[in-house]
Amino acid sequence: QANTEMLVSLGLSDLIVATAHRTSTPWPETAAEYESLNFLAMDDYPSKEVVLSLEPDLIVGWGSLFADDALGATSDWNDRGINTYLMKNTVSGLGKRNFEFLIQDIENFGKIFDIEEKTDALVADIRSRLAAVEARTADIPEDERPTVLTVQMLKDNEWFARADTDLTANIIELAGGKCLDEEYGYASMEVLIDKNPDAILVIDRDQARRRHHSGPAGQSRPTGSHRHQEPEFLYHHPCLLLLRQHADYRGYRGSLRDAPQVTAAVV
Repeated sequence: QANTEMLVSLGLSDLIVATAHRTSTPWPETAAEYESLNFLAMDDYPSKEVVLSLEPDLIVGWGSLFADDALGATSDWNDRGINTYLMKNTVSGLGKRNFEFLIQDIENFGKIFDIEEKTDALVADIRSRLAAVEARTADIPEDERPTVLTVQMLKDNEWFARADTDLTANIIELAGGKCLDEEYGYASMEVLIDKNPDAILVIDRDQARRRHHSGPAGQSRPTGSHRHQEPEFLYHHPCLLLLRQHADYRGYRGSLRDAPQVTAAVV
């Protein structure tokens, strides 16, 4: 979805023949155009046969879109004369996910679709906003920087963690925090309490009934059953109440919308 919304925001809606895998409420500024697109599948990836029938010139998606259980290897599509583009923050082996990769994607779209004037302006705006954030946090002493832990979802007495290689880690660091994220996957609430974060960053993705597919390649992926997505549920969880009572816990109550998401756009 995020990839599709980026293409829409760049004025490329007319080139998108179809999309799939909606994972959250559309971004308000592009919601009307996004909703008007041809959806091949709402909760999952489309089949190879359906995509082939559209005869696309280019397929844009996350790395997991081209897994064996989805559309298959990019080389298979390239051999058919269909170009592929993988968002850099989803390609294994490139290092930690970061804003610079996002900027490079935007710049690449500018070159691919010959809209560099528009993408250059967007990149300049992003860099300006990042610089303003870094300027505000640069002088915070190391021992005063809040520790922050990312929580994606709860399941019974477990929580789903993001890795220190994820984009959320880069966001936390740019905002002046110390990231406590380590490994991707489920952990017990006792582990969360032991980490004793000053703040918890909640990925509120508005998709409790949908499958989640954003894990690194080769790792198991959680499903939508028994999940609680609302930040309020986490905030009032008994274990978190205990944490606030017995630790110097600062309950920053916000949400990160449009965190890394798996999506596919066919243009």
